[in-house]
Amino acid sequence: MFLQIAYRVGEWMLKHINIFFKNRFIVENIDEVASTGPAIIALEPHDVLPLSIFAFNSCLGGLKGHKCLGCVTSACFSVPIMKHVYTWVNAISVDKKSMTKALKLGHSPVLCPGGVQEVTLMTNDSECILFLKSRLGFVKLALQHGVPILPAFTFGLRNSFDFWIPKSKLAKTIARKIGFLPMLFFGMFGIPFAPSKPCSYTTVVGKPIKVPKIDEPTEEDLLKYHAIFLEEITRIYELYKKENGMGHVTLRIA
Repeated sequence: MFLQIAYRVGEWMLKHINIFFKNRFIVENIDEVASTGPAIIALEPHDVLPLSIFAFNSCLGGLKGHKCLGCVTSACFSVPIMKHVYTWVNAISVDKKSMTKALKLGHSPVLCPGGVQEVTLMTNDSECILFLKSRLGFVKLALQHGVPILPAFTFGLRNSFDFWIPKSKLAKTIARKIGFLPMLFFGMFGIPFAPSKPCSYTTVVGKPIKVPKIDEPTEEDLLKYHAIFLEEITRIYELYKKENGMGHVTLRIA
């Protein structure tokens, strides 16, 4: 009984957050995406917080044919109250065990492959840097389960927060160890660690990348489908950036 109420609270929160951000959701190949069965949704960028992960939640309409679960750092499930809130909105830990379980249950995990390392590369200038060149784990998981990869990109996240990020090697090491980057960010009314400033997001889901089922994929297999993903995420960005206010921002894959 309590869990049912908790999940209803989670849905209420997500619906109001969705209105606050004026989310726009574009699926280029609706019928093809709906018919893939479970998939790994690789969403970029991470930015200060990967808020757009939850735009895929089923209570918001989500992706037709998919029950999506947002994947967040396991550190979120170690903090009292926070771990309950993330559970109520159907979030899971972004680790292999949790995502494997989700796929076996027929769910589609949504993750930001760039992760916390991508945050360390963020700048306030006219460049969007995605930390993807060495990120092969999600491709390997897709191949081992024979599920497609759905590339997705959210425009407008950079307007959510102002931020200051330490650029030292120590900060990056700490980030890798604890699952998030020690940093300062400023949200509504310029208040530190406040909720996001009001802004509009547009999330675009591109063409499904179909992969074969390979129990032990080779490096060649991983690099082949990883390259297809990079090509598709770049295509999405270049095609939609102008209409979403990012025409002056250069995309760089690191």
